[in-house]
Order: sequence, then structure tokens, then C-alpha cells
Amino acid sequence: MKESVHTLEFATIGDVLKKYRKQSNLSISQLARLTGVHKGVIAKIENGSTRRPGLKITMPLAKVLNIPTDKIVELYIEIDKRPEVLFGLLNEAIRLFNVPLAARVAQRILETPYEESYSLMERLYNFVSSSSDLRFQLPLYHVIIKYARERGMLFLASKKCSKWQLKMYHLPTPKLFTV
Repeated sequence: MKESVHTLEFATIGDVLKKYRKQSNLSISQLARLTGVHKGVIAKIENGSTRRPGLKITMPLAKVLNIPTDKIVELYIEIDKRPEVLFGLLNEAIRLFNVPLAARVAQRILETPYEESYSLMERLYNFVSSSSDLRFQLPLYHVIIKYARERGMLFLASKKCSKWQLKMYHLPTPKLFTV
């Protein structure tokens, strides 16, 4: 498989950072000075010793290297399945106003093996419910409902859908649908 900076066909975040750093003609030391990230940390990420660096480290590097944030988020959802990280990525997708990316991250949240499905659905539902941005609510509720229906969680999907529909029309939520 041919590696391309434009298609991001890499195995790790370190591979992406290294390719972009080399494309920018920067040394690790220069990148460290520009970002404030220690050069040893950058070297460990690039050589694979640190396989899942946190977003707090990756984002300043990506910014200096002009790596699109949505590409970093896409890469993270492929390699990191921890719910806390995925919820952080969902926040980032929403900050970018990228609805399709937010929907992909939400799907990954529901698929993570680190937590029970019902718990993840509840957490994601509460996260979406707390958002005031309707552009994200409908697609993310749709992800939850589709996931639930595909796995036979019909009661929960109906419950969530009905509660959401009532909220959309500013109707009171009957006790039957309270979560």
C-alpha cells in the first residue's frame, strides 16, 4: 500500500506526524520548539513507543504541521476505543461543526468493548441531550436508535426516540419515558 500524506494511509498517529514533519522540512527539535512538546515525547510518538498519545499532545503538533483536525480525529477513532477518548473526539467533531464525523465517532462510542452497550447508549444519549445544537442532536440520536434496533434493544430505542420527539415539539415528557 502506497503511503500518502494526503490520504493518510498510515498505521499510527506517529506515522502521520512523521510524514507531515518531514514534508514541512522540520527536525524533531524544531517541531518541539514550535509546539512546546518535548522532543523526546515527539520522538517516542514517531517511533511507535507511544502508540496512543493524548489529544493535548497531538493537537498542537497537528496545528503546527497543518494536519487537518478532522483527519486526526478520523485516525484516533480507528486506533483508540476507550470511551473517555472517544467522547473527547466527539466534542472535537462538534467543535469543528462536522456532523458526519460526529456521527462516526458516536458509532465508535457505541461499539467500544470497554463498557457495556446499555451504559454507553445511556451516556451518549445524555451527552447528546445536553447539547443545545439541534444540527447534531438529530444525527446522533439516529445513531443511537439505529444501533439499538440492530441489536434488539427496541424498547430502549423506542424510549429514547419518543423522549427525543417530545423534546423536539416542546411537549412534556410522560413518566413512562423518563430516564
